[in-house]
Amino acid sequence: MGFIRGTANFLEILGGGGIGVEGGDGFNEASDGEGIPDAALTTDEMQRSALAGEGDGEFHEGGNPRAVNLRNVVEVDDQPARALLDEVLGEIIKMFAGIADGQSTMDLQVMDAAVFASRDFQRWMKRHEITPQFSVGGAGPTRRHRRRRHYTMKGMERKSKEQRGHPWIVSAGEARAIQEKLRKKWEGTDRLGKFQTVAGLDAAFVVTESQALRIKLNRWSRLREANQAIGCVVMYRFPEMLETVRAYAIVPLEFPYIPGLLSFREMPALLAALKKLKELPDVLFCDGQGYAHPRRFGMACHLGVLLDRVTIGCAKSILIGKHGALGEKRGSWAELADERRGGERIGAAVRTRDGVRPVYVSQGNRVSLETAIRLTLGVSDGYRIPKPTRDADHFASEIKRKLLKGQLCEK
Repeated sequence: MGFIRGTANFLEILGGGGIGVEGGDGFNEASDGEGIPDAALTTDEMQRSALAGEGDGEFHEGGNPRAVNLRNVVEVDDQPARALLDEVLGEIIKMFAGIADGQSTMDLQVMDAAVFASRDFQRWMKRHEITPQFSVGGAGPTRRHRRRRHYTMKGMERKSKEQRGHPWIVSAGEARAIQEKLRKKWEGTDRLGKFQTVAGLDAAFVVTESQALRIKLNRWSRLREANQAIGCVVMYRFPEMLETVRAYAIVPLEFPYIPGLLSFREMPALLAALKKLKELPDVLFCDGQGYAHPRRFGMACHLGVLLDRVTIGCAKSILIGKHGALGEKRGSWAELADERRGGERIGAAVRTRDGVRPVYVSQGNRVSLETAIRLTLGVSDGYRIPKPTRDADHFASEIKRKLLKGQLCEK
């Protein structure tokens, strides 16, 4: 194979004369008498071994008319140069070993040395995710630096953004502070856009050990923990209300039952279930409170703010507030007001079926109360509990029964 010319030029690029070659299909150590030098060249040595541009027509030291001057191409200003040269020389050594065995797979005679060098530079930097620290075409050296991260660190970063949003294993005081902070991002007006899918969410619990609040859990205490949370989601096409997909997730139960902090108990399981869907639903119905909450930030608000989705709280009972009389017909509703705060309207008692007890609807996020009531009635199908949250509740009970009977794996 005609590899000598391109290879010789490339070796000259790296400082010249480190590897002896013979004009055949292999290399002859005996006749050449030269070995491979230490690959750990310093940054200064790399700069001194630069090439002249193709237009210069001469090698800055050896007078080679085919070489180019890397002095106009590369200006190194950081430590990665040493590791880069180590790797490039390693690639060359492996290439020569293949040639010696008659396994050469490329014809270097037709390969321009500068292109070959540039390709290896860029390939190495891409693999190690290092921002180029040299200039191209004579522009001054750049000073952009990026810390190298292990792949597990990047995976944890994605997980943190997608699943957590903030810590979930916290004290009650820390949980209230998180609610107060996120409350500032809440939207109580309509920002629905065009939506085609809705979903109901609910959770169930398997409790066999103490639910005492523990702020910190180590690996061994977690392995001994038997309490579990089951998060379920059922999604439909709207307005037909035809089910399209359902999913569940089982996670360790990390937070006890504390009124007003239900989201810290249920949401880790609900978020894990939602992650299994190919696409997030446009509107989420939660079996719990939204704005009708002591800090105006119930689970429906919490979920909506973290996911930036339209959410509606649809609870079976009142957490705070009082309402007046409402008609017996389906669609009747009365305002739910917090008398402790000047009678502020925080939700509504809504009759979803003639003559049955009302459900308690409140804004979650990106929706007005009137629209939340209209959508709740729109997904109700003749039962007291709207279809999305009713189906999610039944699904969660089914998964819990199967889990207790050992009929499914925890996932």
